[in-house]
Amino acid sequence: MKRKIDHIDKSILRVLQESADRPYKQMSSILHSPTSTISERIKKLKQSGIIISTVVKLDRKKLQQDILGHVYLRLTITSKEVIEKFRQKLLLIREVSSCTSITGSYNIKIKVITNDTSRFHEIEREIASFPHVERVLNYIELDEIIPYSGFHF
Repeated sequence: MKRKIDHIDKSILRVLQESADRPYKQMSSILHSPTSTISERIKKLKQSGIIISTVVKLDRKKLQQDILGHVYLRLTITSKEVIEKFRQKLLLIREVSSCTSITGSYNIKIKVITNDTSRFHEIEREIASFPHVERVLNYIELDEIIPYSGFHF
């Protein structure tokens, strides 16, 4: 059974999306709720799978990972078996940050983070050589106009 979330849960999730390492005591004062309530609610949000994990957001440029690009692919076959083999090959490329299926002219979007454009293009060529890849398109992000800050509900 799915757990329903109320306004207190939503407030906790908003604060966690801003900074997940914030102490419960600080969250308690921000949300005007007892620390025990915050602690118990977070525990239940984790147990129900609403909070999947707590991660650190890194500044990729300070780590000399200046290029963030997307490779769009059109696969000729998208069976579960083909996608799984494709996925296994992608997992071997450490610069691949994420991969999603999409709708439209292309059916796969791959996010690549690397140190320079030469490496980005090497990765693109490698991926383009995978079986069943019909078309390839890429974009490199220049500036982040609105940074990702979680989602709003």
